[in-house]
Amino acid sequence: MNVPQTGTGSGYSTALLENLTGNEGTIVSLDIEKWQNGQRNV
Repeated sequence: MNVPQTGTGSGYSTALLENLTGNEGTIVSLDIEKWQNGQRNV
């Protein structure tokens, strides 16, 4: 099973999905924040 996930946040849901996908599956998780890209407005 392959699972795309957007809005990773704390990663809790990603950890739960890991149990569903097993050893043969793949999880691609994306969570983009402006501060992570150096675009933070201070």
